[in-house]
Amino acid sequence: MKHPVRSLTLFSLLLLAAISAGAQNLSFSVSGWSFFRNAEGKYPAGTPGIFSSFGLSCGITRYAEAGFSILPRLSPEPLDDIFLEGHAGVSLFGERVRKSGGPAIYLNALLDAGILYGMHNLTSGAPEYSRAIFLRITPFALGNPYYGRRERMFSLGLMFDVDSAETSLFLNLIAVDFYLASPSKVR
Repeated sequence: MKHPVRSLTLFSLLLLAAISAGAQNLSFSVSGWSFFRNAEGKYPAGTPGIFSSFGLSCGITRYAEAGFSILPRLSPEPLDDIFLEGHAGVSLFGERVRKSGGPAIYLNALLDAGILYGMHNLTSGAPEYSRAIFLRITPFALGNPYYGRRERMFSLGLMFDVDSAETSLFLNLIAVDFYLASPSKVR
């Protein structure tokens, strides 16, 4: 991943190409991320802190979705670290949306695979970069495009840092997806 902006742009274009006029399940997502130390005692972002996530996700099929987001550090040094994240995932218990337009399963679980590109020490003038791949399981996803909103809770991920060949865990305690089409339009 030599050119992260090109890769993210390409991913974004592929995501937008997957959106059909009738899909109506594009969502704006907000969440928090917590990174844990690896076996060596190191954090993926260098130091502990609070990260937020702002992004877009879109249904590709009735069971699959893809998305991307930006994860800026909020504390203790705001914007000193920023991650770019892209993922693709599947619903495990049932459809995200029904072909008939009726309500799909309300309680679901998700399995995602994705990439993280990290930019670190941005405010110090000596930036460093990291690349990682991850798997994430979300045991509770309440809602879907039919209802116009979905809450994802207790997402746990395993991350593999490509550059250092180290693994670590991360947690998304809660995430909320706000679908951009109104619930009445989705129905």
